Amino acid sequence: MAIEDLNGTYSVAISAAVGSSLAILVLGKGRLWGNDVAGAKYTGTFAMAGDDAVTFDVRITLPPGVSLVSGTSPAEVFETREFNHTIPLRSFLDGLPITLPRESMTLMFRRVTDEAAPMAGQHGLRLMIDVLEQADAAWKAKG
Repeated sequence: MAIEDLNGTYSVAISAAVGSSLAILVLGKGRLWGNDVAGAKYTGTFAMAGDDAVTFDVRITLPPGVSLVSGTSPAEVFETREFNHTIPLRSFLDGLPITLPRESMTLMFRRVTDEAAPMAGQHGLRLMIDVLEQADAAWKAKG
């Protein structure tokens, strides 16, 4: 499989003992970027590691007051964490749980329509907030 075959938009479920999150990532030409529902921003690179694995070098920037689902204490300022993991290609492509023992968390990737890609972009957090505000208004109107 060529690295270009992985290009696309992905929903990533992130789970650990302390909590969970959902991120939208775009992979393209060996680079990745995205946002999650806690307000964290993701940047980094990805590359094939042989024929059956993918290596991700990811930088996650957390806003003040937000902690990682693995249980870090929230910082009072922006905090950046870096992760480097090689994961099985088949698990990545098939949306199977991928455990990262070093971080005590589990990830599940699911390729989604590229219509979700704007949520991974510069204004992605605002788009996520807008969706939640619309849903909140609808529930309030329902009574």
